Amino acid sequence: MDARGTIRFADTEYDPGTMIRVIESLIGERATSVDHVEGIMEGIIPRTISLSKIYPNPFNSSVAIEVENESGQGVEIDVYDITGRWVDTIYSGWLNPGFHRFLWRATDESDHASSSGVYLVNLRGERNIISKTVVLLR
Repeated sequence: MDARGTIRFADTEYDPGTMIRVIESLIGERATSVDHVEGIMEGIIPRTISLSKIYPNPFNSSVAIEVENESGQGVEIDVYDITGRWVDTIYSGWLNPGFHRFLWRATDESDHASSSGVYLVNLRGERNIISKTVVLLR
């Protein structure tokens, strides 16, 4: 909601009519100025965290994961195999603003070596989730 009282929202899983009814129920009156913004949410909600680099890719023993964080926030970096099974958590906690580098040594939570294959690095921040694939070649 801006200073003039105009409510703006981006595409969600709900249709605009449903969102307007929800907003009206929350403010207790008929909404007279609700803007629906077409398209994806990028640019509407600031992207405050990103996976800037993952290298080398493919890799054979460890892979570096670089994260750019514009504002301090809680984050979690997880690795999943191609079937969606959780493999390992690389980091979970508060991340200060700036560039951060993490290393995944291609092991699971029990420190057993992961097998060759495609993996998904999943970065979850307070406002978004970003995923990139990496290929492990043993």
